[in-house]
Amino acid sequence: MLWDMKSKNKKDLEKHWAEHTRNPGTQQGRVPKKGDRVGANGRTGVFSIVEVRRIPKVVDLQPLKGGPVEKEIPWTALTFMDREEASQPAAKIEKEPTEQ
Repeated sequence: MLWDMKSKNKKDLEKHWAEHTRNPGTQQGRVPKKGDRVGANGRTGVFSIVEVRRIPKVVDLQPLKGGPVEKEIPWTALTFMDREEASQPAAKIEKEPTEQ
């Protein structure tokens, strides 16, 4: 099957990767997008997403109060501060931000 993937475009590869790495029975998380306001596990403050990479699933974050960009933060560490727009089909997963 892997040899077939060489001829596929990037979107098909991402879909294939997502389907084959998903744990059965787990809910699909929200896909972050540039400009989303988020909190991040293990970090204090609110951040804005400045870059999103689907493979691997990481983002680069800029603190809203200023400071250096934090790179390659896993999607699973994010806590969304804004509600997702109804036009986005991804499942809603929101948690309260944790203060440290």
